[in-house]
Amino acid sequence: MVFLAFKTSAQDRTLTNSRQGSNESLTGDGKLPEKAPVSLYKIISIENDTTHVDTSLNIYKDYRFNYLRKDNFGLLPFSNVGRTYNRLTYDFIDDQEILPQFGARARHFNFMEVEDVYYYHVPTPLTELYYKTVFEQGQTLDAIFTVNTSENLNFSIAYKGLRSLGRYQHMLTSTGNFRTTVSYHTPNERYHLRTHFVSQDLM
Repeated sequence: MVFLAFKTSAQDRTLTNSRQGSNESLTGDGKLPEKAPVSLYKIISIENDTTHVDTSLNIYKDYRFNYLRKDNFGLLPFSNVGRTYNRLTYDFIDDQEILPQFGARARHFNFMEVEDVYYYHVPTPLTELYYKTVFEQGQTLDAIFTVNTSENLNFSIAYKGLRSLGRYQHMLTSTGNFRTTVSYHTPNERYHLRTHFVSQDLM
């Protein structure tokens, strides 16, 4: 198993950090220190829930080292990577849908909805790579690159791809998830814009 997170060296860029109300990681003149702390690399969900990049090695990283990139407890996989799962548990909190779901949901485990796309705010360019071999011929890769061109504007581009032949006949899987995000806020932080584009191919 390999988990890689690359960060370039911090640049001499001003960072107000007023949204978090904390300037303990900045120098007296309002500039980044020579090495930016990991807490400045923020990951923002659609609900505006903000976390930071976690570079520590723990057991939760091992649980998320799979095709779904999240803990798949309660899911029984089929005989090849990238196929559907049998759900062994039911979540009475998150699975309360008011409207009926559209169409067949067997391949929906890897389909990225709005809540699966994250936005970023980083002092220096950030790259994360995930790579793992699969059954027989093929590999799976998830790569993301994000950069703040200014304090107000962030771009990110990511691609998650899989091709696995499998060990049985007619079990070939090939998927691709391309996503890109743009996050912008005005200097006075009165207006915020977050938008994304996702193109998905599930075979």
